[in-house]
Amino acid sequence: MNKFDVIVVGMGPTALLAAAACAERGLSVVVISPAPDQRWNQRYADFTSEINDTPLEASVLASWPAVEFVSASGAVAHLSEAYSLIDTARLASDLRSRAERAGVQVKRGVVRGADPRSAGGMTVYGDGLSVDGAVVIDATGFQPALVKRPAPTAYQTALGWRIETPGAPYNPGAMRFMDLRDAGAPPTFLYAMPHADGTWFVEETSLVATNAPNFDALADRLRARLERDGVVVTRVLETERCRIPMDTPIPDLDQPVVGFGAAGSMIHPSTGYLVTRAARTAPKVADAIVAGLAAGAPRAATRDAWRAIWPVGGRITRTLQQFGARALLSMPADELSTFFERFFALPPDRWRTWMRADADPADVAATMWTLFGTLDLHTRWQVVRATAPNRPSANEPVPQ
Repeated sequence: MNKFDVIVVGMGPTALLAAAACAERGLSVVVISPAPDQRWNQRYADFTSEINDTPLEASVLASWPAVEFVSASGAVAHLSEAYSLIDTARLASDLRSRAERAGVQVKRGVVRGADPRSAGGMTVYGDGLSVDGAVVIDATGFQPALVKRPAPTAYQTALGWRIETPGAPYNPGAMRFMDLRDAGAPPTFLYAMPHADGTWFVEETSLVATNAPNFDALADRLRARLERDGVVVTRVLETERCRIPMDTPIPDLDQPVVGFGAAGSMIHPSTGYLVTRAARTAPKVADAIVAGLAAGAPRAATRDAWRAIWPVGGRITRTLQQFGARALLSMPADELSTFFERFFALPPDRWRTWMRADADPADVAATMWTLFGTLDLHTRWQVVRATAPNRPSANEPVPQ
């Protein structure tokens, strides 16, 4: 069989979430990847409430009911939300098994392009590859194979080590979500997780930045931070490197290939979270495709799938969250610390709303307004200056 209801290009978590959701609704689905068995090296984590009731829940490796934020002054705030880490190997196994059970086929190949068919749908082609499908989903990451979209200009970078170390370098009963001491310029923070086997995962992470530090610079900062904190590293067991685009524009929603995951600009523009949103959105995309194909309209199915990913409210939420990301871009480390102190002092339902990419825009706007009201005049002006359409000059005096 070389004709399918849905062709999914890519075989990472977002690709398999979309493929399985479509196949479970009775659609014929094929996944195309140059390396279907490639190991996934990325760590995935999120607040536990976001992972619950999704296909990711069964793959949780560890959870921490205690989560800490550490300000530039060293003050520790305890966030009233649990945090969970996904077992990446188990997630890969679970999602591949789920797709296989649902009847998803897998083809090995490098996709070079996709052309419309006169009878409707698309032909995806590559080296020795030609597959017809009514709907094509590109889930190949932030440098998509088929989706057209402007390139990002701002990134979050991170370098992490799983280390052996004598004793407990930080609170062994808590996950350290953000430690802004010695943040530097551009600002970076420590993210630290204790594991049950006594090892620790420590990561130096930049906030959204147009000049995000490279991995060598992050390694130097992490090494210096651990030395300042008196942490003795006996051995580095694993190294993780991440470069996440944080400002990818929403693609043209009328193009003939659906972008899902990073290819569809679904990454949260302030936090970098993606996989939990993909897990919650995949069923909506599949339902839209089923309805469109049942009406005999592949083009309508593609259009409605795009709008399941980016409904009007979602586009408004994205715009509001991009305002917040622009504010972060402009702040030095000390102001960032004040900003986040105020942010995490909000009621949990307020700051959690901001961190959800699919949050209701009215709730996001209410969070922004509430936070703005807690900031001092100087920080308010920095936010206004960063997010205004016609930004004031950088040399204009800032209110004190």
